[in-house]
Amino acid sequence: MAAVVLYLHCRMEGEKQPYLLVDFSEELGIDLYVLGQTYLKLHKELCRQIKHEQMRIPNMDPSFFINKFCKRLFDDHKSKIVAKDAFKILRSMSRDWISTG
Repeated sequence: MAAVVLYLHCRMEGEKQPYLLVDFSEELGIDLYVLGQTYLKLHKELCRQIKHEQMRIPNMDPSFFINKFCKRLFDDHKSKIVAKDAFKILRSMSRDWISTG
């Protein structure tokens, strides 16, 4: 539960805290599906508690994750090249309104 509350806080902070639920799962050694189910239950209950209003949880900007994953997958030189191409693709998708969801 503590991991889910921390994740929810990071999401509420929006772009300041670009973490995914899988980051918490990996770091804490907790099954991702268990965390996901707990997150959904907590979110649903919080929405119910605040008079059925939807809690505003901002979408994560995918550009924050490009460098993170490129560094994990490639050496420094390739990482920069792949990240540059990924940013180009993301900008193109954003112009065409297909970068969220």
